Amino acid sequence: MYTTLLILPALFSTPAELPAPAAASPLEPVPYATWSLTPGPVDPLFAPTALHVDDGVHRGPHRWYVRANGGFVTTTNSDGPGEEIDFDEGWLAGLAIGKRLTSGDGPSDFALELEGVWTQQDADTNPALADVTSIGGFLNGVFDFRLTERFSLYAGGGIGATWMDVGTNSDAVNDFDDEDGPFLSWQLKAGVWWSLTSHTRLGLGYRFLNVDDNEIDDNNSTASFDLETEQHVIELGLEFAL
Repeated sequence: MYTTLLILPALFSTPAELPAPAAASPLEPVPYATWSLTPGPVDPLFAPTALHVDDGVHRGPHRWYVRANGGFVTTTNSDGPGEEIDFDEGWLAGLAIGKRLTSGDGPSDFALELEGVWTQQDADTNPALADVTSIGGFLNGVFDFRLTERFSLYAGGGIGATWMDVGTNSDAVNDFDDEDGPFLSWQLKAGVWWSLTSHTRLGLGYRFLNVDDNEIDDNNSTASFDLETEQHVIELGLEFAL
Protein backbone atom coordinates (compact mmCIF):
# COMPACT_ATOMS: atom_id res chain seq x y z
CA MET A 1 0.00 0.00 0.00
CA TYR A 2 2.80 2.30 0.85
CA THR A 3 4.34 1.49 -2.53
CA THR A 4 1.13 2.51 -4.29
CA LEU A 5 1.04 5.80 -2.46
CA LEU A 6 4.58 6.56 -3.54
CA ILE A 7 3.95 5.79 -7.23
CA LEU A 8 0.67 7.73 -7.64
CA PRO A 9 2.16 11.19 -6.95
CA ALA A 10 4.90 10.48 -9.46
CA LEU A 11 2.34 9.66 -12.17
CA PHE A 12 0.40 12.88 -11.68
CA SER A 13 3.34 15.20 -11.13
CA THR A 14 4.54 17.68 -13.77
CA PRO A 15 7.52 16.31 -15.62
CA ALA A 16 10.74 18.24 -15.38
CA GLU A 17 11.46 20.40 -18.32
CA LEU A 18 13.98 18.93 -20.69
CA PRO A 19 16.83 21.19 -21.82
CA ALA A 20 16.01 22.94 -25.07
CA PRO A 21 17.94 21.66 -28.06
CA ALA A 22 20.78 23.85 -29.13
CA ALA A 23 19.90 26.28 -31.88
CA ALA A 24 21.12 25.19 -35.22
CA SER A 25 24.04 27.31 -36.32
CA PRO A 26 23.84 28.78 -39.77
CA LEU A 27 25.63 26.76 -42.40
CA GLU A 28 29.11 28.00 -43.12
CA PRO A 29 30.14 28.10 -46.76
CA VAL A 30 32.55 25.39 -47.77
CA PRO A 31 35.71 27.00 -49.15
CA TYR A 32 36.58 26.15 -52.72
CA ALA A 33 39.71 24.18 -53.35
CA THR A 34 42.73 26.35 -53.70
CA TRP A 35 44.48 25.85 -57.05
CA SER A 36 48.19 26.47 -57.54
CA LEU A 37 50.29 26.73 -60.66
CA THR A 38 53.16 25.11 -58.79
CA PRO A 39 53.26 21.44 -59.82
CA GLY A 40 53.02 18.98 -57.01
CA PRO A 41 54.30 15.45 -56.76
CA VAL A 42 53.12 13.21 -59.59
CA ASP A 43 52.57 9.51 -59.29
CA PRO A 44 55.29 7.92 -61.46
CA LEU A 45 52.71 5.48 -62.77
CA PHE A 46 50.79 8.33 -64.43
CA ALA A 47 53.66 10.68 -65.19
CA PRO A 48 53.87 11.58 -68.91
CA THR A 49 56.93 10.36 -70.72
CA ALA A 50 58.65 12.42 -73.42
CA LEU A 51 59.86 10.81 -76.61
CA HIS A 52 63.66 10.72 -76.44
CA VAL A 53 66.03 9.22 -78.95
CA ASP A 54 69.37 8.14 -77.56
CA ASP A 55 71.61 9.01 -80.47
CA GLY A 56 74.26 6.47 -79.57
CA VAL A 57 75.91 6.97 -82.94
CA HIS A 58 77.37 10.19 -81.49
CA ARG A 59 77.58 9.31 -77.79
CA GLY A 60 80.81 8.18 -76.21
CA PRO A 61 84.40 9.04 -77.05
CA HIS A 62 86.29 7.27 -79.85
CA ARG A 63 83.23 5.63 -81.34
CA TRP A 64 84.01 3.12 -84.10
CA TYR A 65 81.58 2.54 -86.96
CA VAL A 66 81.17 0.72 -90.26
CA ARG A 67 79.21 1.96 -93.27
CA ALA A 68 77.96 0.56 -96.56
CA ASN A 69 77.12 2.81 -99.53
CA GLY A 70 75.36 2.35 -102.85
CA GLY A 71 74.98 5.03 -105.49
CA PHE A 72 73.99 6.12 -108.96
CA VAL A 73 76.93 7.43 -111.04
CA THR A 74 77.05 9.91 -113.91
CA THR A 75 80.33 10.85 -115.57
CA THR A 76 80.34 14.33 -117.06
CA ASN A 77 83.89 14.32 -118.38
CA SER A 78 86.18 11.51 -119.44
CA ASP A 79 88.90 12.42 -121.91
CA GLY A 80 90.04 9.37 -123.84
CA PRO A 81 92.21 8.77 -126.89
CA GLY A 82 91.72 11.93 -128.95
CA GLU A 83 88.12 12.55 -127.93
CA GLU A 84 85.76 12.90 -125.01
CA ILE A 85 84.10 9.62 -124.09
CA ASP A 86 80.42 9.54 -123.17
CA PHE A 87 79.23 6.98 -120.65
CA ASP A 88 75.90 5.56 -119.63
CA GLU A 89 74.85 5.94 -116.03
CA GLY A 90 76.60 3.48 -113.75
CA TRP A 91 76.83 2.27 -110.18
CA LEU A 92 78.93 2.77 -107.09
CA ALA A 93 79.45 0.52 -104.07
CA GLY A 94 81.49 1.47 -101.04
CA LEU A 95 82.50 0.09 -97.66
CA ALA A 96 84.14 2.12 -94.89
CA ILE A 97 85.35 1.72 -91.32
CA GLY A 98 85.93 4.84 -89.22
CA LYS A 99 86.58 6.23 -85.80
CA ARG A 100 85.21 9.43 -84.25
CA LEU A 101 87.95 11.49 -82.63
CA THR A 102 85.63 13.75 -80.63
CA SER A 103 83.59 13.06 -77.49
CA GLY A 104 80.19 13.47 -79.15
CA ASP A 105 78.96 15.93 -76.51
CA GLY A 106 79.14 19.03 -78.72
CA PRO A 107 77.18 20.08 -81.79
CA SER A 108 79.78 18.67 -84.20
CA ASP A 109 81.96 15.59 -84.56
CA PHE A 110 85.03 14.74 -86.59
CA ALA A 111 85.96 11.28 -87.83
CA LEU A 112 88.71 9.62 -89.83
CA GLU A 113 87.85 6.62 -91.99
CA LEU A 114 89.25 4.20 -94.53
CA GLU A 115 86.95 3.58 -97.50
CA GLY A 116 86.97 1.23 -100.43
CA VAL A 117 85.02 2.32 -103.53
CA TRP A 118 84.00 0.39 -106.66
CA THR A 119 82.41 2.06 -109.72
CA GLN A 120 81.36 0.71 -113.12
CA GLN A 121 80.04 2.45 -116.25
CA ASP A 122 79.43 1.37 -119.84
CA ALA A 123 80.82 3.49 -122.67
CA ASP A 124 78.11 4.95 -124.87
CA THR A 125 79.59 6.55 -127.99
CA ASN A 126 83.10 5.17 -128.34
CA PRO A 127 83.11 2.05 -130.56
CA ALA A 128 86.38 0.78 -129.14
CA LEU A 129 85.64 0.99 -125.40
CA ALA A 130 83.02 -1.20 -123.73
CA ASP A 131 83.20 -0.08 -120.10
CA VAL A 132 85.42 1.37 -117.40
CA THR A 133 85.62 -0.12 -113.91
CA SER A 134 87.50 1.51 -111.06
CA ILE A 135 88.49 0.23 -107.62
CA GLY A 136 89.95 2.73 -105.16
CA GLY A 137 90.95 3.20 -101.55
CA PHE A 138 90.60 6.51 -99.68
CA LEU A 139 91.53 8.11 -96.37
CA ASN A 140 88.63 10.43 -95.51
CA GLY A 141 88.02 13.16 -92.97
CA VAL A 142 84.34 13.76 -92.21
CA PHE A 143 82.57 16.40 -90.10
CA ASP A 144 79.12 15.79 -88.59
CA PHE A 145 76.94 18.77 -87.65
CA ARG A 146 74.07 17.67 -85.42
CA LEU A 147 70.80 19.56 -85.99
CA THR A 148 68.43 17.54 -83.78
CA GLU A 149 68.53 14.26 -81.91
CA ARG A 150 67.71 12.49 -85.17
CA PHE A 151 69.09 14.63 -88.00
CA SER A 152 72.63 15.74 -88.78
CA LEU A 153 74.54 17.08 -91.76
CA TYR A 154 77.88 15.74 -92.90
CA ALA A 155 80.66 17.07 -95.13
CA GLY A 156 84.08 15.71 -95.88
CA GLY A 157 86.68 14.69 -98.36
CA GLY A 158 89.41 12.19 -98.96
CA ILE A 159 92.48 11.32 -100.97
CA GLY A 160 93.61 7.95 -102.22
CA ALA A 161 94.55 5.74 -105.13
CA THR A 162 92.46 4.08 -107.85
CA TRP A 163 93.02 1.18 -110.23
CA MET A 164 91.24 1.31 -113.60
CA ASP A 165 90.07 -1.55 -115.80
CA VAL A 166 89.17 -0.49 -119.35
CA GLY A 167 87.23 -3.06 -121.34
CA THR A 168 87.18 -2.99 -125.15
CA ASN A 169 84.80 -4.29 -127.79
CA SER A 170 87.40 -6.19 -129.80
CA ASP A 171 90.00 -8.88 -129.34
CA ALA A 172 92.59 -7.02 -131.35
CA VAL A 173 96.24 -6.97 -130.40
CA ASN A 174 95.86 -3.59 -128.70
CA ASP A 175 93.31 -4.68 -126.10
CA PHE A 176 93.01 -2.59 -122.91
CA ASP A 177 91.67 -5.30 -120.64
CA ASP A 178 94.48 -5.18 -118.10
CA GLU A 179 94.09 -3.20 -114.90
CA ASP A 180 96.27 -0.11 -114.68
CA GLY A 181 97.19 1.94 -111.66
CA PRO A 182 97.38 3.06 -109.02
CA PHE A 183 96.32 6.60 -109.99
CA LEU A 184 95.96 9.59 -107.69
CA SER A 185 92.30 10.16 -106.74
CA TRP A 186 90.36 12.47 -104.49
CA GLN A 187 86.73 12.97 -103.51
CA LEU A 188 84.34 15.40 -101.81
CA LYS A 189 81.01 14.46 -100.29
CA ALA A 190 78.13 15.97 -98.31
CA GLY A 191 74.66 14.95 -97.21
CA VAL A 192 72.30 14.30 -94.34
CA TRP A 193 72.03 11.52 -91.74
CA TRP A 194 68.85 10.28 -90.07
CA SER A 195 69.19 8.18 -86.90
CA LEU A 196 66.99 5.09 -87.14
CA THR A 197 68.04 3.63 -83.76
CA SER A 198 70.64 4.45 -81.13
CA HIS A 199 73.31 2.68 -83.22
CA THR A 200 72.07 2.88 -86.82
CA ARG A 201 71.85 5.80 -89.28
CA LEU A 202 70.51 6.16 -92.81
CA GLY A 203 72.16 8.72 -95.07
CA LEU A 204 71.43 10.46 -98.36
CA GLY A 205 74.22 12.38 -100.02
CA TYR A 206 76.26 13.57 -102.97
CA ARG A 207 79.82 12.58 -103.85
CA PHE A 208 82.24 14.00 -106.40
CA LEU A 209 85.02 11.57 -107.30
CA ASN A 210 87.97 12.53 -109.47
CA VAL A 211 90.61 10.22 -110.97
CA ASP A 212 93.47 12.38 -112.22
CA ASP A 213 95.29 11.90 -115.51
CA ASN A 214 96.16 8.26 -115.85
CA GLU A 215 97.86 6.45 -118.67
CA ILE A 216 96.15 3.27 -119.82
CA ASP A 217 98.39 0.77 -121.62
CA ASP A 218 97.34 -2.09 -123.85
CA ASN A 219 98.24 -5.73 -123.24
CA ASN A 220 101.47 -5.48 -125.25
CA SER A 221 102.47 -2.04 -123.93
CA THR A 222 102.66 -0.81 -127.51
CA ALA A 223 99.76 1.66 -127.29
CA SER A 224 98.39 3.87 -124.53
CA PHE A 225 96.10 6.80 -123.92
CA ASP A 226 95.34 9.21 -121.07
CA LEU A 227 92.02 8.90 -119.24
CA GLU A 228 90.75 11.56 -116.86
CA THR A 229 87.45 10.82 -115.19
CA GLU A 230 85.11 12.95 -113.04
CA GLN A 231 82.14 11.17 -111.48
CA HIS A 232 79.05 12.64 -109.83
CA VAL A 233 77.28 10.24 -107.45
CA ILE A 234 73.93 10.33 -105.65
CA GLU A 235 74.13 7.72 -102.91
CA LEU A 236 72.48 6.09 -99.92
CA GLY A 237 74.43 4.95 -96.88
CA LEU A 238 73.72 2.74 -93.88
CA GLU A 239 75.99 3.21 -90.89
CA PHE A 240 76.34 1.03 -87.77
CA ALA A 241 78.04 2.18 -84.56
CA LEU A 242 80.22 -0.49 -82.94
